[in-house]
Amino acid sequence: MKTIFGILVGLCLATGANAQESETITITPVKKGEEPKAVMDAIRNDFPKGMIVDLNFLPLVLYGEQWSVRTEGNVKQSDNVKFYQVNIKEGQESYQAVYDKHGKLHYSKRIIKHAELPQAVVDAITVAHPDYKIINDREKITSDANGKLNIVYHVTIQKKEHGILQGMFVDPTGKILREIRPYKV
Repeated sequence: MKTIFGILVGLCLATGANAQESETITITPVKKGEEPKAVMDAIRNDFPKGMIVDLNFLPLVLYGEQWSVRTEGNVKQSDNVKFYQVNIKEGQESYQAVYDKHGKLHYSKRIIKHAELPQAVVDAITVAHPDYKIINDREKITSDANGKLNIVYHVTIQKKEHGILQGMFVDPTGKILREIRPYKV
């Protein structure tokens, strides 16, 4: 009887632990009129001609995840810091930025459409993947890490004859930082 009870308790604990792993995390919008003044002032300063499309609370667990290339050492998981993600439209360009509750810009991303990449980036991709071509899906990711500006290019390449796409992150010097698993379209 004790053995059966022990097995049941173990199964309940295992099920509970498994349920915690599949927790859904959402980015929620900041309600109109509840925008932090420091964040709004910083956005207006950094993007003076920009129109704010939306402003959202960014859960700490998601901080840095969507950027795919992280700057190490900025924020520890245990820190009680609130982040805000903002989407901005400025003319034909789109931006996405992450600010902390004090209005400090941590990351910004500008979408580059049909723009020229640095030659070092093009050369590195051509050498690493000679049977692929660079397509027009490109992003320039700018991040501020402890006052130091970092730039990374997110480029999509396509296998010339098979329709296979692959994303990669390359720094301006041509160093390939990360490659995303290829997928077929």
